[in-house]
Amino acid sequence: MQDDRFPFGFWEITRVYPEVLSTSHPSAADAANERISELVGQFRCDGMGDVAFHTREIHLANGVLSMAYEASWMCASMPSPERVSGFLNLDLADGTEIDLDEQFRDRYAFEQFQEAAIRELLQERENQAASQGVTCPDIQSVNGFHTDGTELWVASLPGEPGPAPCNVKVGFSLPTLKDRLKPDNLLLTPRVRRAQAN
Repeated sequence: MQDDRFPFGFWEITRVYPEVLSTSHPSAADAANERISELVGQFRCDGMGDVAFHTREIHLANGVLSMAYEASWMCASMPSPERVSGFLNLDLADGTEIDLDEQFRDRYAFEQFQEAAIRELLQERENQAASQGVTCPDIQSVNGFHTDGTELWVASLPGEPGPAPCNVKVGFSLPTLKDRLKPDNLLLTPRVRRAQAN
């Protein structure tokens, strides 16, 4: 967008994200695309501004779309840009978001997993932050995840953007979690599902 008041003479909007197409289940695809559009639309300027939204680590298999995203925006009225990162996981059967805790056999199994994940996240963050002299907020819960079909990657997303070393994630092999997950969970790939049944 041309704007002579901006030093570079223009503002730029870049949005890169997947679109779900399905001839056999068009309503589910529409629901998934609507949720993706809602997410992308959260990061915008009411007037002039730079906006960037990029997805990465996109995984599509077993009826699940899982991805990480990064967004940044610098509106004309803002003194500095803002940035946020997160994850989106959709059940492509109906386009709804996947709740991580709902994939575990029960609350106890999820809490055990979450405790182990927090320990791993704290260790990983300490390793990265210590060398840079950064102080990070405490980790209370796992509130972000995505899968690549082989591993379950979890993170504790801060409420406010913070130093880069504070943003860490750790992976858990999905086959090692099968005893904690529901038999009909959405995280295991068909290959792992067959191995589980044998």
